[in-house]
Amino acid sequence: MSATEHDIVTRLARNPLFQLTVNDDSGPAKLLYWLLKIQERTDSPQPFTELSKAFYLDPMYSHPMQLEHHGLDLFVDGGLGAYKLGVLIRIDSRPTAAQLNSIFTKLPPRLQDDDHKYVVISLIPPSTQLPEPWQHIDYADLYEPLAEFAAILRDRDQKFESAMVEEFADLVYLIGAIRHPYALGVEPDSPITLSDHAKYDLDSARASILFRRLRMYCYGESLMQSIQRNIAVDLSGIREFIEYVVPAKSGELSFGWRFQSRSVQLFATFDQHASLTHDAQKSYAERQLEDYFEPRRPNLAEQYLSKYSGKQKWHTRDRNTVYWYRLAYRDLHFSMLTEVLAELSHHVEAYAAQH
Repeated sequence: MSATEHDIVTRLARNPLFQLTVNDDSGPAKLLYWLLKIQERTDSPQPFTELSKAFYLDPMYSHPMQLEHHGLDLFVDGGLGAYKLGVLIRIDSRPTAAQLNSIFTKLPPRLQDDDHKYVVISLIPPSTQLPEPWQHIDYADLYEPLAEFAAILRDRDQKFESAMVEEFADLVYLIGAIRHPYALGVEPDSPITLSDHAKYDLDSARASILFRRLRMYCYGESLMQSIQRNIAVDLSGIREFIEYVVPAKSGELSFGWRFQSRSVQLFATFDQHASLTHDAQKSYAERQLEDYFEPRRPNLAEQYLSKYSGKQKWHTRDRNTVYWYRLAYRDLHFSMLTEVLAELSHHVEAYAAQH
């Protein structure tokens, strides 16, 4: 673990707001709720209006606020004749257009007026343009408004409120800093697995899940630039992964690879044979796809991935995917993993083009 990374994790372990909200999906929204209440109660300047006018709350009125309202993390009622504000906050996942469309279309008709404002705050930026009426704010951009707000409260001798807002600002700064490749340890010459000491520090700070997901996201972004392909980065499940999929020329199959934890999987998806049982899919793979799963030429996977020692040659997931997997060596560097995945990408593309 680098010195910078260690410092960030140590400070997260000591930050009371992080410890109170970590692993709580509604935790970030609760902090924002509390902040807006302080702003309203103390008749203070509004810290986030420079980021988005959606955060402007007319001081002439009170503004009822609700957590977890119709799929929104935070809902602010602007009052009669004023716009409403809906907020989503995503720290360790990436907001998608499909997700935001689904939330918006399920809102009551009265909340779908053009005048209402909807904001998604995320640490991981969206991969595509967001649908109307959503606006994106980078989570790290909250830091400066929070720091300025804390200074104003301190000047007003509101010591408790200023101290808590300072902790909030420090939390935003640390979480924003941890997504840097150097802090995450995903530079080309960094090993893909963390040391036992680093894992212990992360577990002690209760930051393992956040760190692990950001690490996969950061490597996925780096990989896309290195091999110039559209790689899918999925952070939504229990175990995050990156994968590359190419449809076969026939349209009956798709071929691809997936990297998850230390596992590198080469797979085939039976798009037109989903009705086959898993045993039938394995049999088909053994009879028809042997040259796909076992290419007869020297390859980097043989050098950088461990030999498979399990009893089952073929594995299945979902209802229509067959794969084999190998584990990357623990001391493998990210640059070497990138070489393996680049080679597998060429293999997948060549096979898909022929089938």
